Formats: sequence, structure tokens, C-alpha cells
Amino acid sequence: TALLYCGYVGGSASDYGRGIAVDAAGNAYLAGYTSSTEQTFPAAVGPELTHNGGVDAFVAKVNGAGTALLYCGYVGGSGTDRSYGVAVDTAGRAHLTGYTSSTEQTFPVVVGPDLTHNGGDDAFLASVNAAGTGLDACGYLGGSGSDGSYGIAVDTAGNAYLSGYTNSSEQTFPVTVGPDLSYNGTDDAFVAKVNGAGTALLYCGYVGGSGADYGGYGMAVDAAGNAYLTGYTSSTEQTFPVGVG
Repeated sequence: TALLYCGYVGGSASDYGRGIAVDAAGNAYLAGYTSSTEQTFPAAVGPELTHNGGVDAFVAKVNGAGTALLYCGYVGGSGTDRSYGVAVDTAGRAHLTGYTSSTEQTFPVVVGPDLTHNGGDDAFLASVNAAGTGLDACGYLGGSGSDGSYGIAVDTAGNAYLSGYTNSSEQTFPVTVGPDLSYNGTDDAFVAKVNGAGTALLYCGYVGGSGADYGGYGMAVDAAGNAYLTGYTSSTEQTFPVGVG
């Protein structure tokens, strides 16, 4: 056996790949974060070719043969920006998620779902156009506490499903519909569905108990639009929303 695809994406500083997705043509999409500037990082095409300072998220598309970058660029602001997950839709748009401390003064917000930073770290969703030249949508999801997203999936309609963790209560976290509209204490996992345009939350809610609950370490969606998330918890069955399995 032999490796068909193996190589580096990075610059002279620290570079971390955290998420990967593959489209129907076999192109690979990578997401992560880097402190390498454009002088050594292989930025090409976009979505952004200039490092913004500190740590930036990045997204890169590798051709099916593994021989070249079709695009590679930054997503970030003046703070710390890290991406942990990426998914690709049927139109070839890459959707990445993670967390950021950059405010709207420097973070490349466009369309939504939330254009205003809420304090601390916010989760974010950024949708890169199929050419890799820019962002179709980019915005925050969070409250006054610490919020981060690790998992992402997209359905055939282009809706994005995010999962992660938060310690923001329902007073500031954008809960709507469910699955749980009340914060349970410590850290809660959360799950959210963002419409295909990236402009609005179709639902957003907590999954957790009285202990520490972290979601987003795995995320998937089926053809019926059911979302599946996994993570870890220290909450017992007395407060964790255990069900049939």
C-alpha cells in the first residue's frame, strides 16, 4: 500500500489543520488556524490573502490529485481566530466554523447570522464561494460568555448545522425553537441550524445537564434534516437529557 495524497500546507510559524471535507469530484477542503503570514503561508486566490495578526483561521482547497492548491486563504481579524470544522455543499461552497475573539471592526462579517461580536469568544460560521475568492456569508453565534463551534455539516439545501459549547445563558445566547431553550449550568453543548443564505438561525438550543457538556466533536445530518452530534459530558442521567438510546 502507498499514500496517494500526503504533503504540507503551512508557513514559517505554527499551522494546524483541524477539519477536512471532500466533494463529489474528490477535491479536499482543509480548515484550521495559522500564525504564519502571507510571506511564507501559501495564500492564493482567497478568500483573504493577508494575515490579520496573531492567529487566523484558514481554508484551503486541494485538487483531487493532491498536487496543487486551488485556493488557500485566511479568515480572521485582529484577535484570535481558529477553525475546527469544514463542510462543503453541492454548489462547491466551503463552510467553516470555529471561534473568534475578533470584533466586527476587523473580522470579515458579511450577511450573518449575527454581525455583532457578543463578548469573549464567539462561535462563527463563514461560507466561502465556490471560486474561493470571497465570503458569501460570515458571522457570529454567541452570547456574553465563551462560545465555540467544533462541528459542522450541510444538507442538500445548503443549510449549515453547527455544534459546540457555550457558557452563555439564554439571556444573551440566541436560543430559538430548541432543542432546549434554558441554560443548564457550567458549560452546555449547543446545536444550531443556519439557513442556506447564512442570514438567520432556523433553530438554536442547548444540550446539557448540570455538569460540563461539550458538543461538536462529531456532526452529521441525514437526508431528512435530522442533526446528529457527539461530544462528552460530566452530567449524570439525573440532569442530562437522556432518551431512547
